[in-house]
Amino acid sequence: NWDTLPTFNTNKYLKVELNGSTIYLSQDPLKDKLHPAELNLAQILRLPCDLYLDSKRRLFMAKVDRLKHGLPFRRTDAQKACHIDVNKASRLYSAFEKVGWLDDTLFTQYL
Repeated sequence: NWDTLPTFNTNKYLKVELNGSTIYLSQDPLKDKLHPAELNLAQILRLPCDLYLDSKRRLFMAKVDRLKHGLPFRRTDAQKACHIDVNKASRLYSAFEKVGWLDDTLFTQYL
């Protein structure tokens, strides 16, 4: 939900740290599908846009599934759902949690 992200100072939101250099996605054909803050996050995590979008979708689907069963959604659940390195999945979870994207109320319409 991009409404939770501002259109200015986007590098401050969805902020994570990961050792190593970032990749640049300015030529990625799907870059326009991401909010500028998400593009920055994908670059830091070294995830091409398609892999970032797939991981985001898998993470949110796992969140809905856990809620349907009355279970909490934890970092380990995100790691299992995303088919990426567990450290990257963990940082994705943390970034989404910080901006409120994992708030249960955002998912009730899908239950």
